[in-house]
Amino acid sequence: MIRKQVGARPTAKRRSVRRIGLGFAESGTHENMIIYINGSINAGKSTVASLLARTLPNTINIEVDSLRDFAHCLTLEEVIPFCVEDTATLTRSWVQRGFNVVIGWPISEEDYSHFIHLLGDCPTPVFALTLAPRLEVALTKRGDRKLTDWEYSRIQFHYSKGTAAPSFGVIIDNSDQTPEQTVQETMNSINHI
Repeated sequence: MIRKQVGARPTAKRRSVRRIGLGFAESGTHENMIIYINGSINAGKSTVASLLARTLPNTINIEVDSLRDFAHCLTLEEVIPFCVEDTATLTRSWVQRGFNVVIGWPISEEDYSHFIHLLGDCPTPVFALTLAPRLEVALTKRGDRKLTDWEYSRIQFHYSKGTAAPSFGVIIDNSDQTPEQTVQETMNSINHI
């Protein structure tokens, strides 16, 4: 269920998206797009990003957690700016090669603005979506994932800091959805932005 809809980039950078979304998978012609999936830990970002990357043609999934794993010598707070920069660099590189890019990682409003800034003059439209299951759902075991004490704490931190309710993009309450239903709602949202 969409709770809120706000443009992902300034209007001048947005393009008609009626040509993309689910329709382009059948036609084989489309312009590239960047889909940024925000949300707390255990919101379903990685699952939905992976499904989107397998569903949409010519799409890669940048797993930012893998980038974070390169820098175990840094704390999470220290490495976040580097992950944002590296994600923007990889995104620009892949769209220049003609690919769609899906990214799933929690991002603050400030870091999202910086990510958009780092994309620079990249003409590829960015669609930001936040998966925002109810807090009590995010704090439960979903799928095979067993949450650690740190993850429980981090989920509560994300919700208290507004990660599940940013001012950018579309917010999807996926509390009662399967991952496939969330993918469908994601594509429907992109088609209507």
